[in-house]
This record gives sequence, C-alpha cells and structure tokens, in this order.
Amino acid sequence: KQPCVALRRANATCSFVNSHSLCMMTSLQRLVVKIANSLGGSRDPASAATDRDRNLHPENILSPTPSGQDMIQMLGDDELLAIFDHLGPKELLRTAALVCKRWSDVALSDPAWQPRMIEVSLDVLKSAMEASCDSVPLRRLYAVHSEVFGPQNLLACATFQPKLQRSEGRGSMAPQWPWTTTKVGGQGWLWEADSHGMFEVASSAIPLPLPHRKQPYTEGTVLRNLASSYQWSELMQQVDLVRHCMGGGLTVKEALALLDGAPALEFSVWVGARTDQGAMIDVLVVLDDGQRILPSYTGDTPHPWAAREGVLASARLTEEALPQRGTWLRYTAVLRGYSAGVRRAIVVLRGKDRDFWAGYYGAKFAAPQLRFLLPNEVAALSEQQSANFVTSYQAGHQ
Repeated sequence: KQPCVALRRANATCSFVNSHSLCMMTSLQRLVVKIANSLGGSRDPASAATDRDRNLHPENILSPTPSGQDMIQMLGDDELLAIFDHLGPKELLRTAALVCKRWSDVALSDPAWQPRMIEVSLDVLKSAMEASCDSVPLRRLYAVHSEVFGPQNLLACATFQPKLQRSEGRGSMAPQWPWTTTKVGGQGWLWEADSHGMFEVASSAIPLPLPHRKQPYTEGTVLRNLASSYQWSELMQQVDLVRHCMGGGLTVKEALALLDGAPALEFSVWVGARTDQGAMIDVLVVLDDGQRILPSYTGDTPHPWAAREGVLASARLTEEALPQRGTWLRYTAVLRGYSAGVRRAIVVLRGKDRDFWAGYYGAKFAAPQLRFLLPNEVAALSEQQSANFVTSYQAGHQ
C-alpha cells in the first residue's frame, strides 16, 4: 500500500511540474515566435499573419515551425539569458530549469544569476562558503544570502500573539511560547490586545516587526504588547545563530565560519510608559559561545548571564524613568566587530512602574527585533551606534 501511495504522490508531483513547465515554455515560445516573425524580413503581410496564427495555435505551439526548425533551439544562450532576466529567482529555479536539459544548464549557470547579485553584498558570506569548497555557484550564494541576510526577524513571536498565562509563581507560558519568564515581580506580565494608558495615535504608529522565518504573517496579524507590573518582571529569549545559518542552506562549517567573521547584528524594541505612571526599563542583548545552560529563573539576581565566562559582546539599556509618557520610543543597538566564537544571542526585557501601583502600570514592550545587517547598512551607521542603545524614533506624539 505504501509504495502505491508514494507512486501516486510522485505522479501528482510530476504532473504539477509538467504543467508549470508547459505553461512557461508556451509563453516563452509565443515570445520567440513574435520576435522571429518581426525579424523575418520583408514578406507579404497576409502570408506573415497566416504563418503567425498557425505557429501560435495550441496544437502547433510545441511543434517545429513550418520551416522545420525548432524556434527554441534557434535561440542562443544570450537570447535565453535575456528572457530569463525577466523571471524571478523562484520561477527561474522551479520552472524554467525543469523544462529541458538545455534550459536547466542556462538557468543554473552563473551568467543567469549575475544580474541578481548587484544588490547582494557577498564579502563575508562568500569567504565563509569558500571555506568548505573552492568555487561557490552564484545561484547557491544568492539563495543562502536571501535566507540568512534577508528581511527576517531572528526572534520568534515578536508580535506577542500567543497570550501570556497569568504568573503566580515562576511564570508559565502558553505552549510553543519562545519567551521564558526568568523573573516574576508584582503581578507578572499582562498580554494586552490594546495598549492601555497610551495615546491612541501612539499605538497605531508602531509597525509590525520583520516576520520570523518559521512564523510568516497571515492576513489579520495584529501587533500586541506586554505590560509589566509594580516590581521587576523579566522575559528572555535565546537565539541559536548556528541553527539559523544552517536553516538558510549553510553547512555547519560554513555557518561557523560566517559567525566568526562577525556579521553585524541589530536589535531594536519599542518601549512605552502610560500617561498616568512612570516606567523603568532594563534591556540587555548578549552574544556568547552558547556553551552554558541559561537559568530558567533568576530571582533577585539581575542578568546573571551578563558578566560570565563565554560572553563575547553585549549591549545594555537602563532607564530609571522613560523620558516621555503616553508615547512609544524605539531603542536600537548594533553589535559588530566582536570576537570570533559567537554562537548564540540572548535578549532580555525587564520592566516595572515607578510608584508601586497595584496592577499593570509598568513599562510596556512591543515589536522586538533582531536581524543581521547588510554591509552597506553597516557602512551607513555612525560610530555611536555600536553596542550602545540609541533612541531613533518616537511613535505618535499627542
């Protein structure tokens, strides 16, 4: 029974590929016929139109032309490359390359991918990938670059969509929740559908963070935030940077070589204080060697992993009182030029209110984001934006 099921699935897959390949070949052959007819020289318009209609007929579109020459085979590699330039990366790999062997050779060749490499910065990535082989095809370089350095968030659940369970002791989270409650103070954390105590215009001005690779946004995705209470509460998420790079198509050796090249990492988070209460925050980003198990609960010890063996870079933000109430501030820090050996990133969010009000009147956090920076983005940064938090935006002045 299992071989029969596998055979049916294989046939269905082949049918799907063949249909897409046929569609691609048909559309391209229509273009080829049109070009050939336009270059056919001076002929009688009526006979040219008749030949063109006959060539474009569905029954003849995949057959040789009346002259006995296959229109596709008449095209040289340069002409095929010019046509392939109008295709996206997915269409080039998953459709054009499956039509025939010649199309596959042209679609997978370096000249077909050279125009797509203009906007790709390759220095660090290429040197890392060449650590395991002498020559790296441009198509693989492009695909890995898109997966590793593409617009995506290394932090999971940055929109705080799964509701945080009420914390009475050592804080329990909803299933699959990637954040760990490492300290519960006051009444813990509150998952808010609306930003209570904030100006309405302020909450609507915060953009969605970049999506996580395994958690793409769906229609109706809405940004949520977490509110702290009257004593320090703490959330932590760790990111396996090696696994992220391997998920983008790198081998273990290539991933380690890339991270040892110290690619720049940018962390940002939106922080807010209510209109009727001040807020205190303590935010930490740590890059370490990933060798040690992190504590699941820190108690009254703030950031026990900040000053320990294995930490290679860190950035910390402490505010005794947020400068503005009722609005959101975006804090950003860039970690670059760190020592080799980084394998993990740790993000910690701590918050509370100033006057010990019962309830959830403390600092609010929204849209945390951790991503790799492209070399051209790093070049545009100032020296102050290195391992120091900078207030870059203010959302929604009232």
